[in-house]
Amino acid sequence: MSYQDHGRPYIEFLDPNSGTKGPETFPQEGTYLKPSPALALAFSPPTGGMLAAGGFSGQTDCDVFVFYDLSNSPRVLKGHTEAVTAVSFGPDGETLASGSRDTAIKLWNGQTGKLLSTLTGHVSVVSGLAFSPDGNTLASASHDRTVRLWDLKTQKLLKTLTGHTHWVKSVAFSDDGKTLASGNSDTTIRV
Repeated sequence: MSYQDHGRPYIEFLDPNSGTKGPETFPQEGTYLKPSPALALAFSPPTGGMLAAGGFSGQTDCDVFVFYDLSNSPRVLKGHTEAVTAVSFGPDGETLASGSRDTAIKLWNGQTGKLLSTLTGHVSVVSGLAFSPDGNTLASASHDRTVRLWDLKTQKLLKTLTGHTHWVKSVAFSDDGKTLASGNSDTTIRV
């Protein structure tokens, strides 16, 4: 998110080929969104029909905003107790994962906004999330210096990967799902 002259946050859409601004920004004049940084953004696959934004409102609510189009206000998903720092859509285009400074990972139905489950185990900020290409596994990165792999069918922890010496900031699966990369704030990438 960026800040306009009057301090209102907005999401600005850019043409990736030309770098020029698109015709739309959100929120439009008169909408309710409080000033907050967008700490995480994700489009839903395969068509990008939904955009999830996570952040911190500066109040007691820490929400995930799901935009279906720019002509309407987003659906607000409430459940985290601190800033939302990571969001990712599953390959089905509906399942949405959010991670937070509250150390929890929440799984939502992005279409309905229904909370499906909460995964716990990290002891610090969840800073990155990635679904495997088949949608059966979720990888989570954390400031606790670990990457955790979650079985999404059973909602159970499969494995905790250690070895980073500083905060783990990001995770990504290869297209075939056989390789996972993680990056941390000391510039190390582990594969």
